[in-house]
Amino acid sequence: MKNWLIFLGGLVSGVVLTILVLLIVGLAGQKNGGLPGATFFDQPGEVVDVPAFKVMQAIDDNAALVHGKSDDSYGEHFFGDLYLMYNNTNHIYYDDEVIRVSSDKIVRQIGIYRYEAKIGRKTVPIIAIMDR
Repeated sequence: MKNWLIFLGGLVSGVVLTILVLLIVGLAGQKNGGLPGATFFDQPGEVVDVPAFKVMQAIDDNAALVHGKSDDSYGEHFFGDLYLMYNNTNHIYYDDEVIRVSSDKIVRQIGIYRYEAKIGRKTVPIIAIMDR
């Protein structure tokens, strides 16, 4: 009987310990928005004055690498700076999507994103569209 109690105590403590570790890992993932390589600011940073963006690659349901619209009077070209566009809404980005910023919205830097590319480690600003 004593051996069964020791076994049961070990089993229960193992399950509780596993659940605690998973909770800690989950909370750490939420700190970076659930996006590995992302570091978010406490407060929004600089304004990014770009009227439109084109998705180069969707990273996650709510994050995508985007190019800003270039200053070009001959049409709409997206060869501007590279950013990570992030949102906490239900909008899911898709490749080659054009995202336009309406006049009642503003784009601000909210963090930085580090990732590995074929040419090495890259760091780009994380931006979000918000109300003015």
